[in-house]
Amino acid sequence: MNALWNVGTLDRVIFMFPVTVFAVILAGVLYRLGRKRRIRTTEFWEPIVACLTVVLVFVGIYAGYASFRNQTRLAAETALNEGADNLFAVEIDHPELRCLYSNFGHDDPAGCVARLAADRDRWSLAIFYVEESWFTLEKASEDRANWGSQYAGDIGYWADDVSDDPSGMFAFYLLNQHSVPAAKARMARAGVCIADLCDGYSKVRGALIKAQAAEGPDLCASPQVRAQSRSPCPD
Repeated sequence: MNALWNVGTLDRVIFMFPVTVFAVILAGVLYRLGRKRRIRTTEFWEPIVACLTVVLVFVGIYAGYASFRNQTRLAAETALNEGADNLFAVEIDHPELRCLYSNFGHDDPAGCVARLAADRDRWSLAIFYVEESWFTLEKASEDRANWGSQYAGDIGYWADDVSDDPSGMFAFYLLNQHSVPAAKARMARAGVCIADLCDGYSKVRGALIKAQAAEGPDLCASPQVRAQSRSPCPD
């Protein structure tokens, strides 16, 4: 449906209007030439003008709405890009957060979570970063559904990195916010698939217990919850 409003379709519709004008006039001329009785000028032009007026009205409505949608899409993409840039700036300024992702070398997810759990300020920053990351990924997918935005596709690599979740922080945040079914629904909205939410959650909770900073009951204590938390993710 969104393809109906993209710029390429709008260009084709606008281009087709003069073609339609030519076709309607040509059809009128051929009709006039084929008539035995001579048609007055007003009889010739009135139906043509009426037909083209209707076409022009519909083209105008379509072009106006398509332009509105495209402007809204661009505004949404700009806002998302600014938010993503801000998160990237946080990563650059705080190297301790980069271990939330796989780095393909020097990886130490257990040590990463231990360092975060042992420091109140680092922990608070990490939770803030994870929360904003979820928001950005979800909003990008929502804008794709609403406006045909391509931004979600452009940051697909980010969703894949979150799906890896080597530290468990992304899973930990989700399960502290939602039940397992709601957490899975949120993953789906964000284009993310963490294979075992409870596995990630337990890694982080274990680090918090060692740092004497754990709060509340173990949300994955139940074998049933652990089973529910697993997802068949594509390779």
